Amino acid sequence: MDVINANDKRPFPNKFYNYGYASLPLPLIVSGKVQDENLAKIGQTRFWLKNQLQELGARYFKEVHMCTIDHRGKVFMIKL
Repeated sequence: MDVINANDKRPFPNKFYNYGYASLPLPLIVSGKVQDENLAKIGQTRFWLKNQLQELGARYFKEVHMCTIDHRGKVFMIKL
């Protein structure tokens, strides 16, 4: 499995910071399935998520084993 960390220089919307303080990472994709309720919590869409994944080298949601976002807005991805 490939573990990929997103670039720290990307801007992230302020809505996410209202979610909480240094909490556990929020899962956005689990076993290729998008967690829409968690995307809604951070005020983002599938389109935004798809763009994040493409920057990390994945073309499709089904290629991703796990994708999370931390309290600082960093996206992490583990490919299948």
